[in-house]
Amino acid sequence: MLDIKNLLSKACEKIQMAFQVSHVSIFLKDDEDLVLRAHHGELTPRIEEGGRLPSGQGLMGRALSESKTLIENDITTVPDYIAIYIETGSRMCIPLISFGQTLGVLVLDSDLTGSFSIGEMQSLESVADICATAVQNAHYVERVKQLAYLDCLTGIFNRRFFELRIEEEMERARRFNSGMAVIMVDIDQFKRLNDEFGHLLGDEVLRQVSSIFSQQLRKIDVVCRYGGEEFAILLSQTTHQHALGVAEKLRRMVDTWQFPGVPRSVTISAGVATCPDHGTTRDELVKAADAGLYAAKQAGRNCVRVAPGLEKEVAATIGQSL
Repeated sequence: MLDIKNLLSKACEKIQMAFQVSHVSIFLKDDEDLVLRAHHGELTPRIEEGGRLPSGQGLMGRALSESKTLIENDITTVPDYIAIYIETGSRMCIPLISFGQTLGVLVLDSDLTGSFSIGEMQSLESVADICATAVQNAHYVERVKQLAYLDCLTGIFNRRFFELRIEEEMERARRFNSGMAVIMVDIDQFKRLNDEFGHLLGDEVLRQVSSIFSQQLRKIDVVCRYGGEEFAILLSQTTHQHALGVAEKLRRMVDTWQFPGVPRSVTISAGVATCPDHGTTRDELVKAADAGLYAAKQAGRNCVRVAPGLEKEVAATIGQSL
């Protein structure tokens, strides 16, 4: 199994059944924390899946720092005990190590004291090694998937990722009756910029514009390089007026940005479309945002527009046209 979520859930389930323990958990390292990524068993959790614990504390922390399996057959005698489950009486912690890299810890809990013995360690450590290798392989696959959705020049998401996410965002907007928006952006007269200053400088302009967009948007928003000098932005849980405000803010930021090596201003044009105002399908929404972008170009560039002739049309032309 190469899907990390399914892999961890299945591993916990199989280990709990095979070794007849009360509960099995897998924590993976994330910076200075351990994150509960999966668990299975009969005990009552004190923390939810996705919960975080300091990686340097408790029996788990010591197992990680010492890179060895630790057993505590009476948790009431442990001064730095961290309760994960209410009924725990004893615990075994096995570090997950793959090719010298510590990935996390496999935790076995029993509702009884004295449940774990040294004789069980070898077989459980063999299982932990298999789990660690599987987790590492799943991480590699996840990384390859991420790279497939990244634009190699700018480092932001590409059109393939946009096509996946827009369907997800529209479904979320329908389910929760919340708005979402698409902004299509084009760098004005980019071909002329390339002709005047060269493709290397043009590439740097693309990277800096991408960086401006990424820094100004919320974490829940998505910016993608749609192709060439065109970008697509997905805004989640947003209103029509907010989307126009975001597009205008980005336009102003680019217009006033000092691009090294470019002795004139670089500007963008943008078209805005919101769901459900301008459409309830992917094609309708992208077509509407494209129409807004075309209207902005026709209006002289360096401006923001919604598609003309659509319901709730709003023109947001602010700033001096080129």
